[in-house]
Amino acid sequence: MKNYNIKNILKGCLLGTSILLGTQLKAQTASEFSMNASGVFGKLNYELANGTVDSDKGYGLGLGYSFYMNPQWAITLEGNYQRYKTEAWLKSLNGSTPAVDIEGEEFEFRYRIANFKENQTLDVIHIPLALQFQTDGETKWYVRAGGQVGIILSSEYKSSIEGLSTSGYYSQYD
Repeated sequence: MKNYNIKNILKGCLLGTSILLGTQLKAQTASEFSMNASGVFGKLNYELANGTVDSDKGYGLGLGYSFYMNPQWAITLEGNYQRYKTEAWLKSLNGSTPAVDIEGEEFEFRYRIANFKENQTLDVIHIPLALQFQTDGETKWYVRAGGQVGIILSSEYKSSIEGLSTSGYYSQYD
């Protein structure tokens, strides 16, 4: 998987925002910048039977720019960095599967894993582009709709076990 340099991506977002800001200053139209931060809401969710999953370790940061074409309509562009991180644990995992040995005899392959642990980390840049409608008045309500592109900067997956035992059961020799 290709890794992108986050500094170069952030420089590109800042350059694009600067160009939009420069255009906006010449047009004398209203605009606004926004900053955002998020906590544990961005998660890698999955279920793990007989195990524990801790996916509350993510965070996000972002910058946005809204260019108002008139007092009610705006185009919004943002750049958001999001880190997703999940840890999972299993005390034990047992199982079996049918197999055939090198002599062509069928047997049941059995395994037992003790203390399985996995860590997943995902770094993503989200670039949403949206159209926003805003009501008039002292209290303003708005509706924003659009799409976004997500660029994976990096992903990492690590797993470890403390013990593994395997065996083969040949029912024909029982």
